[in-house]
Amino acid sequence: MSVSYNLKNQKFRLAYGESGRLPYPTDARTSYVMDGVSAYGPIVHPQYKGNPNIKPERMREIEFGSDWTIKNNHTLSLTLYAQYTTDAIIYEDLLSSDGWIGSMPNNVGKVRGYGLELNYNGTLWRQGDRHSLDVYANLNYQTNKVTNTGGRDITNYPNVIKEGYPVYAFYYHTVDGPSFNRDGSYNTKVGAIESSDYAYLGKPFPAVNGAFGFNLKLFKNFTLGTKWNYALGASIYNQSFYNVSGLGDNLKKRNDQLQALANATVGTPEYNQIADELAKSARFRANYIEKADFLRLSTLYLGYDLSTLARKWTQNVVNGMRFSFAIQNVFVITNYPGADPQVESNGGTRRQRGIGSLSRDITNAPHPRTYTATLSFTL
Repeated sequence: MSVSYNLKNQKFRLAYGESGRLPYPTDARTSYVMDGVSAYGPIVHPQYKGNPNIKPERMREIEFGSDWTIKNNHTLSLTLYAQYTTDAIIYEDLLSSDGWIGSMPNNVGKVRGYGLELNYNGTLWRQGDRHSLDVYANLNYQTNKVTNTGGRDITNYPNVIKEGYPVYAFYYHTVDGPSFNRDGSYNTKVGAIESSDYAYLGKPFPAVNGAFGFNLKLFKNFTLGTKWNYALGASIYNQSFYNVSGLGDNLKKRNDQLQALANATVGTPEYNQIADELAKSARFRANYIEKADFLRLSTLYLGYDLSTLARKWTQNVVNGMRFSFAIQNVFVITNYPGADPQVESNGGTRRQRGIGSLSRDITNAPHPRTYTATLSFTL
């Protein structure tokens, strides 16, 4: 449901909507698998544990926005929104000691979210139909908070669904410092001292993300375009590096630190500083919950219109012809040391504007760089 009001160069928008997410057809059903036959009858073992009380997830959203047209060459739009999710469907890991594997669906009480979306499109320069420069940019801000879980926490450490924190927040023990032997040398077996309390360590979705780019036209026929993507404020559990760090010190950063420690004198400030760095790379989960801000040149595009030449060469049999060349994923600038700051272990990329995911890097592969050349024509 939406309403709008138009002025000469401005438009106001107000909308309200509801959506839902149904459980999987098997989410309510507990099933077993027959594993053989004995003298007393069939032998079965648990397969999936269902939740007969599972309910559909419901999300309500209200948004207010405005669009402006400035001198016919620039458009600007602003949207503010609020989301209220009830009975969010969350899959909670089961304990194998209880005889089950996998996860069981549960409904979380309430999640509240807010956001802002800002978009700009404009022509900064134009000379007839020969030259032009068009630019665009968008910025999205989002946040959410779990407001009711029915008095319990749903844990899949280091992620947790806990009242007062973002959905799937990173919430775990912190590392207090290095572990030393009695003689003052660094204890390589223990590595670090972990706190007994839990602390908030970040959220799996960006606070700010968006894109920007331009399309440049020169001499009527030549075009050059780019698209950049960026994100700020997200964290990733780098489980790939966490696993490698515990396999014979095969993580390069940690191996370099151990070599530096071997050349330092026990008890000196230099030795203690290296030990502190080793504590921060030891195999503890908090050490591998890492920032994942990035700026990526997603697309670089070149094109040339050959229509005039095509009509001349073919005596107007071919009416239009265009050659283009594009590179996808040109490069990325990021503070995340893993393979890619965007790839999810369950495939795809992190969801925006809604309940996110665990944001775990488990032997993820980076985005590929692709090259595409196209020659198109019309008759």
